[in-house]
Amino acid sequence: MAQAFECAPMLNRRKPAKRNKGVYTGFQRRDLPLLITYSRSGTNWLRYVIELLSGRPTPGHERLHGGEDYVVDRAHQGYLVAEEYRRIILVVRNYKESLVRHYIDEWKANKDGSRNVDVVGFLDDRSGRQPPEWFIENIRAYHEFTGDKLLLYYEDLMTDPEAELRRLIEFLDLPRGGVGGLFANLDEHRRRSVDLYRQNQASYTEGDADKLSHHADSLLSDDEKRAFDAYYAERHPELFERYLSRFATPD
Repeated sequence: MAQAFECAPMLNRRKPAKRNKGVYTGFQRRDLPLLITYSRSGTNWLRYVIELLSGRPTPGHERLHGGEDYVVDRAHQGYLVAEEYRRIILVVRNYKESLVRHYIDEWKANKDGSRNVDVVGFLDDRSGRQPPEWFIENIRAYHEFTGDKLLLYYEDLMTDPEAELRRLIEFLDLPRGGVGGLFANLDEHRRRSVDLYRQNQASYTEGDADKLSHHADSLLSDDEKRAFDAYYAERHPELFERYLSRFATPD
């Protein structure tokens, strides 16, 4: 019986990281596993699950629990600090969806002619809050990390959530007491996570596996999608083949 639901040129990665607290380079909790994600890659869903099962907070906008007794540290620019941690988790999402969604206004400006930048210019731009190069450098940091590490794909978290979340639970050794209730009421928990996310930002995917590439499919032509693929495949062939080739657009 289901349990009742309770409410560019390669970046110089040797550059010293800024030590300010924040979601870019972490909250200086080197004793905890570091959760590394580029924005729009499922951070808030993972934070929700971690807090639900542990009864403890994660850094950032409050979700289920406040305080600073964190279960994990987190960083969008994790490549700058990954070497200072013993354990890391990397979450990867389709770069076409993640980057276009994060910079949706800038990409739309290309379409209406007010901004004349092609795919290469878009991906080489370092002026935004989270430049696209962070995406690949986080993957490089994970690839080179020699400690205990876990790789998760956002798409797998949406299409096979129980299997992927069990990997996360095992890696973090989260309490198992609420696991049955989580999986028995998974859709309701995802809805609640989306509702919490909407308090700070808009959600388009809303945990719906049919919307995983909505922005890429609606805003990119097939040629533009292939230009995204070529950008990473040609500049970072080893990383692309190992971590990103699953997202390549067929000819």
